[in-house]
Amino acid sequence: MRKLILFSIVSMLFTFTVHGQTASTSALKSALQAKLDEWHKAGSFPGATLGVVLPNGESFGLAVGFSDRDAKTPMKPNDRMLAGSVGKTFAAATALQLIREGKIGLDDKIEKYLGEEPWFSRLPNAKDITVRQLMNHTSGLVRYEFKEQFTKDLTANPEKVWKPAELVAYLLDEKPPFEAGKGWDYSDTNYIVLGMIIEKVTG
Repeated sequence: MRKLILFSIVSMLFTFTVHGQTASTSALKSALQAKLDEWHKAGSFPGATLGVVLPNGESFGLAVGFSDRDAKTPMKPNDRMLAGSVGKTFAAATALQLIREGKIGLDDKIEKYLGEEPWFSRLPNAKDITVRQLMNHTSGLVRYEFKEQFTKDLTANPEKVWKPAELVAYLLDEKPPFEAGKGWDYSDTNYIVLGMIIEKVTG
């Protein structure tokens, strides 16, 4: 559903900005807002925001629904939203910049960067994982957030700010579901480890 919504918005923007250069920004805003309202009415989500940047640099935000459904607080375009897995895009872009600069090798084993960490040898598939495998979720590192102990620890201390090594610790000494490069499993842990490599390389 999210992909369909995004595709529809991109298609609408393309129509307004490429095929209809005479269309005004206000007309575009109205059309996008109408579409957001339509999706909100048809869907079950509390609220949403949309940020738009046009080719000429002009930008605007739109919102629909509520930021607090119980209190009926209207969602505003500048309300802060959880970024979720969009962060992986930023991490991947940063890693690719460092690869282009020759500071990281896409097919380097991650041992090159993290091998001296005291926990490294206990990481599943430790010696076989490459940077590429972290980025495409073929490392065999599963999601730490699905671990029962992590859920218990998070529930007991919801305000804790976790260090990357503390998150990776939930996987140490576990048997991986597959050998590095021999399977696929979407996992936030891959990008936690990638982030650690980026930190190590950039200081």
